Amino acid sequence: MLSLGLLILAISTAFCQNRQLVQIRVSGEDLKPIPGLALSVNSGEYISLDKKGIAFIELGDNDLPVKNIKVQDSSLEPASWNYSKGVLEVIVRKKSYQLVSLIVQYQDGKPATSVRVTYQGQREIQVSSDNLGRIELPLPLNESVSAKTQFTVEGHRILELLNGDIQRLIIEAIPRELTTTQTQTAASSSVKLDARSLDNVKSLSELFSSIGEYTQLSENDKRQLDDKFAQLFAEVKDSIVQRQTYLDRISNTSVVNEDIKNLLNQVGSEDRLLQQQREEFNNKIAVIESKLNSGFSTLSQAERKGLLDDLNALESLLSENESRFFENHNDYRQIINGLKEKYFDVERLENQLSESESKRLQEQELFREQMLIAAGVLAFLSAVALLLVYFSNRLRKQKKQLIKANNEVIQMNENLEEMVNQRTTMLREANEELDTFLYRASHDLRSPLCSIKGLVNISPYLTKDELIDKVGDTMHNMDRLLEKLEMVSEIAGSEHHARVKLIDIIKKVEYRFSDFILRYNELFVIDCPTDLEIISDGNLLESIINNLVENAVYFGAVENRERPVVRVSASFKDQNLILSVYDNGVGIDREVRDRIYNMFFKGHIKSRGHGLGLYIVNKAVQALNGNIVFETQPLQYTLFLVTIPVKQAVQQPHMAVAS
Repeated sequence: MLSLGLLILAISTAFCQNRQLVQIRVSGEDLKPIPGLALSVNSGEYISLDKKGIAFIELGDNDLPVKNIKVQDSSLEPASWNYSKGVLEVIVRKKSYQLVSLIVQYQDGKPATSVRVTYQGQREIQVSSDNLGRIELPLPLNESVSAKTQFTVEGHRILELLNGDIQRLIIEAIPRELTTTQTQTAASSSVKLDARSLDNVKSLSELFSSIGEYTQLSENDKRQLDDKFAQLFAEVKDSIVQRQTYLDRISNTSVVNEDIKNLLNQVGSEDRLLQQQREEFNNKIAVIESKLNSGFSTLSQAERKGLLDDLNALESLLSENESRFFENHNDYRQIINGLKEKYFDVERLENQLSESESKRLQEQELFREQMLIAAGVLAFLSAVALLLVYFSNRLRKQKKQLIKANNEVIQMNENLEEMVNQRTTMLREANEELDTFLYRASHDLRSPLCSIKGLVNISPYLTKDELIDKVGDTMHNMDRLLEKLEMVSEIAGSEHHARVKLIDIIKKVEYRFSDFILRYNELFVIDCPTDLEIISDGNLLESIINNLVENAVYFGAVENRERPVVRVSASFKDQNLILSVYDNGVGIDREVRDRIYNMFFKGHIKSRGHGLGLYIVNKAVQALNGNIVFETQPLQYTLFLVTIPVKQAVQQPHMAVAS
C-alpha cells in the first residue's frame, strides 16, 4: 500500500513538472484590452479576465500549441491567437453570423435523419440532418426563421413549423406512385404488406419466403421489413454469441464454480435452441403435409418413389440422431456423477484441513491487522510529507515563473518606451532639419534674385559684355543651388538598383570639372579597375563622387604652393565598395570638423558653394547603408573614405588611369 501511494505521488509530481503557467492577453481588433471576458482554451473550463484583459492558466506540453479557443459571450468569436514566450495573445471580434438549430421530424415524433434540407433566406443554404434530426443554419445576425415556406426537403412535404425553445420542422414522406405491370397472363397490382403476417415470422428464411410475392412497397412497409429483419438478425447473432461466449469462458485457468455456471447456461441455451428448432421443424412438416395433400395426385410414379426414399432417409437420420442423443446423455450423466463423488471427497478433506488451519488463520489475521495499522500510519505520514514537499516545490516554481513573466513584461515595456523615444527624437530632428532646409533654401534662392535686381539697377553704368558676364555668373550660382537641392530631394526617393560600372561614373565626373582642372594645372589621378561592376544605385553613387571631387578640385587649388593633386580610388573587398577621394589642398580646421556634414555649413572662408555638398554625400551614404570617414591635416591634405555594401561585384585586374 505504501509503495502504491509513493508511485501515485511520483507520477503526479512528474506530470505537474511538465506544466507551465501561461499569461493570456485578450484585445479587440483595435488592439485595446477587453476586461471581464470569459475564455475556454482547448475546450477546457472557462476562465475570467481581470480589469486589464489578462488572466493566467496552467497548460501542459500537450496543450501547446493551442488548438482552439472559445468565447463565452455568444456575440464574440476569436479572430486569431499567437503564443510566444509564455504569453498567449488573443484577438476577438464581433460575430457576423448566428447558428440557428432546428429539429426535423415526422408527425409521429420520430426524427428525420440524413434528409437533405434547403433553406431560402438572404442566401440559399443546404444542410443534412444528423442522427437526431438536428440541423444548424449559419444566418446573419439580422435574419431569423419565420415561415415553413423557406424550407424544402428532398422527397418530403413540409407540414408546419413549430416555434419554441428549439424550432421543429414537421414533414411527411411523399408516397411514390404505384405502377402496374402487364404480365403474360393478366394484370396484377402490387400487394400490400400485411403487418400481422410479419408478427408470425420467427426466422430469416420465413421472412425471405414471405416477401417474394411483393413487387413494390411503400416507405412505411420498407421500414417495417427493415425493423423485422434487424430483430431476427439480432436474435440469431445473440444466440451465436452467447453459445460461443459460454464455451469460451471455460479454460485451464478459470474457476470451477464459474465453469459449472457456464455449463448450465450452455445447456439452457441449447434447450431453448432445440425448442425453437422443434417448432420450426414442425412448421416445415406442416407445410410439406399441406403441399402433399394438395398436390400428391399430380406427382409422377418416379417422383413418388423419390419422395418415399427421402422420407425413409429422413426417418433413418432421425433414428441415428436419437440414438446419439441418448448415448451422449448417458455419458454426460456418468461424468456428472463422477464429478459429484469427487466433490464430496474434496469437501470432506477440506473440512479436516479447515479445523487445523482455523487457529493459524486467526493468528495470521491478528498479526496482519497489526501490520496494516502500522503500515497505514507510516503511509499516512509519508503521504503528508510528500504532499508538503510537492506543494512547496510547486509554489516555488510558480513564484519563479511569475517573477520571470513580470520581468519580461517590464523589459517589453522598457523596450517599447525606448522605441517611442527614438522615434520621437528622429521626428524632432527631421522637423528641425526641414525647418533649416526651408529657411536656408529660400534665403539662398533669394540671393541670386537680389543680385539680378541689383544688376538691373546698375545696368546703365555697365557695358553689355560686363552685364552679360555678371548675369551669367549669377545664373550659374543659382543653377548650382537648384542642382544641389534636386540632389537632396532625390536621395529620399531613390530606390533604383542596377549594374553600375565605376570607371564610367568617375570619368563622367572628371569631364564635368575638366575646365577647372586645366585652368589650375591640377593632376587628376584615377585608381580604379576598368571592369569593376557592382549592383547599386548609380544616381546616389554619382552624387557622392561628384560632391567629393568638386570639393577636392576646388580646395586643392586654393592657397596651394605645390601643383594640386586629386586622387580618386575605387576597389571591391569583402562584399563592400571602397571609395576614396584625396587632395593636397587646405585641409579642414579642427574647430569645424564636427559640423562639416550639417546642412548649409561652409567649412572654409573661401568656400564658393552653398554648404550642401558634404551634407548630400552623408545622406546618400546613409541611404546606401554605408559609412564615411575622413583624415585631414590643415594646409597639407584631406582624404575621404566611403564604404558601401553591394550585392554583387566583378573585380578585374587592377589598372590605374591618370589624366
